[in-house]
Amino acid sequence: MTDGVHTDLNRRQFLAAGAAAGTLAGLATGTPAASAAPTRNGVTLPAIFTAGFPRSFHYRQSEFTVATTPYEQWAEEFSSLNGIIGKIVPEEKISTTGQQNVEYFTRFKRDHPDQLVLMHYNGRLRRPDYDPYGLFTFGGHWTYRAGTQLTRAVIADADEVVLHVADTSVFQMDVGRIGTVHDDIGIALMGNDGLPDWHHSEQVSLVDIDAAAGTITVRRGRYGTEPLAFPAGSYLAAHIVTGPWGSEDAGLIWWINFHLDAPRDSHGRNGIDCFVEDMTRRLGPGGELEIIDGVQFDIFTFTIEKFRLFADLDGDGEIDQGVIDGVNAYGLGQIEAIRRLREQLPDKLILTDGARIAPRRHDLGQRPELSMINGIEKEGFPGFRRWQYRWWSTVLGSLEFAQQRSREPSLSFINHVRNDERDYADLRLEFAAAQMVGIAINYAPKSEPDKPADALAGVLDEVWAGTDKQPNWLGHPLRPAQHLAERSPDLLQGGGVGWPGRFTSRIDGPGASAHRRTGAGGASMRVAFGPDAGDSEFPAQYAQFFTYLPGSSFVIPEVEVPGGDLVLAMTVSGENLDSYSPDIGRLLKVAVTPAGSLDTDDVLLTYIDSTPRQATLYFQNIAAGSIDLRFLAEGPGSVTLHNLRLHAGPDVMIREFEHGLVLANPSGAPHTFDLSALFPDHAFRRLQGTPEQDPNTNDGSPVGANVTLAALDGLALRRS
Repeated sequence: MTDGVHTDLNRRQFLAAGAAAGTLAGLATGTPAASAAPTRNGVTLPAIFTAGFPRSFHYRQSEFTVATTPYEQWAEEFSSLNGIIGKIVPEEKISTTGQQNVEYFTRFKRDHPDQLVLMHYNGRLRRPDYDPYGLFTFGGHWTYRAGTQLTRAVIADADEVVLHVADTSVFQMDVGRIGTVHDDIGIALMGNDGLPDWHHSEQVSLVDIDAAAGTITVRRGRYGTEPLAFPAGSYLAAHIVTGPWGSEDAGLIWWINFHLDAPRDSHGRNGIDCFVEDMTRRLGPGGELEIIDGVQFDIFTFTIEKFRLFADLDGDGEIDQGVIDGVNAYGLGQIEAIRRLREQLPDKLILTDGARIAPRRHDLGQRPELSMINGIEKEGFPGFRRWQYRWWSTVLGSLEFAQQRSREPSLSFINHVRNDERDYADLRLEFAAAQMVGIAINYAPKSEPDKPADALAGVLDEVWAGTDKQPNWLGHPLRPAQHLAERSPDLLQGGGVGWPGRFTSRIDGPGASAHRRTGAGGASMRVAFGPDAGDSEFPAQYAQFFTYLPGSSFVIPEVEVPGGDLVLAMTVSGENLDSYSPDIGRLLKVAVTPAGSLDTDDVLLTYIDSTPRQATLYFQNIAAGSIDLRFLAEGPGSVTLHNLRLHAGPDVMIREFEHGLVLANPSGAPHTFDLSALFPDHAFRRLQGTPEQDPNTNDGSPVGANVTLAALDGLALRRS
């Protein structure tokens, strides 16, 4: 640009100029220069693994805009952060995927090798008519609801036919995501072992049900199968399904059978084998997506979710909910699927869903084997609605656990999804959460921040420093996040630090015995559980685990607390679970109840394993008086507590970075941060925000000695 000449930049020119300026600014301000591109086993990794914070990559806007945007414009906009993720192939949706997606995503990775490129993929279900490698042609590779039998034989002809069945109630005319589609059904001969023989089977689609006549009408020979003859007594069962996604003509998507002992096809493959081979052919050497960095498996739940109430995983015609011999057989199979996939793709990034709170908070609905994956996605933080910030500490701690325990290089992220109206305080608080635990953040299309009219994707001002458009502007953290409530007095008066006899003797629970231990790290308390252990000291409605292991409870009774918020801080470890990989972690639930009562809705969760880790749980609006601290450990193994402290106050947090500061107030009341006391030798200023978002908060002004955040708000500040 020549001196004295003003030039108007369009958005794409501005993005390119901003990225260059950001690089120069980093050098000028002393940000550590990006090290040489990181590698793993000789494979170059994306720059996101060494970049400063915030770390962010574009979500599925990249997928949705392929069909309507020239590649050059698409690539320029989506290279503005640290990478992209999107659906590439039509395993679930047909409206936003296809060969053009393959071409755009692979070309983008070739053109921008430092950018992260991930495929978004449904981890548990797929369209039955999308099978490019011919692997899912066998009826036994799918999970069905418990079924029924033919009462009359049927011959091998006719496109549409009436079938006489023993029980019409096992079929539905209103399945799918919004209840507008009829069942897809598998029919199989019964084998000599009394189980369906899927080697002689056919897929059909339900047309009508006549319960009075005991008949169903079906369309035959569906999804690549041929009409076959079946005698009376043959087995029929409806698929467990969801969808259609994107458009009605996409059809239902079927649930893969992850049971280790699921039926095997003529090549000896079960559903797990096909899942692994399908993904290996796509991402492995010679695959059409070999060049991209990896895959994130969406909705990769540890159970068959609500569908488990009707599920027949082992195909014996009886509802088993995916639980065989008291063990979550579906979950074990899912763990095995990822383990085998990792063997085939040792250097690819593999991410799954995680940290999703189950509806009744029994469990965290996903339990991946962390040593096999590189991280988790948290879709909606802490949930899909703002009132769910009451679970702030459960979800934040789960993300931290995943980031610490996942396979290197570790990359977990929050995907902002809201079913509420857009609220920039909410967006800032969620952004702050990601910075507190050192993970990435991105924004789903329906919930993205406001953007200029010509932009393909909305980017939160805090992600790239507002009008500066500088990714990773915070730099690297100078220290771990701090929970300021821990600076207040310990309401346990040191009882959970030194563990004196007067304190440990109060601990009680069925079959529980507490033992004080000493070591180099100080005193601790080990709680062991005998054969008569149980969950009777914990609220019954929250006592279930999705491993289906029994819970072991104990209580620290009669702790006097003031009214208001409480922060429970501890270092905790425990023996690993029986029957499951130690790398899925073990859950410890904590409830705050009125003394002598089990009546509460104040229940939170944290992960533990054999390595001591810090955990913080935030309970809100607790009545003044005497409370019980109730613990429920998953399984019968012992639990060891170190440095257990209870503090009055909100779980407000701060984290300092090279070039800025992030504040979080997850409480229901305003909070004032005394920056002059916290950072006496530093000055900060607000970001300069864009006009489309919240320029009143981000007005570029210096902040004084104190800064007040409203309830459920966060703030990112630059160093002055």
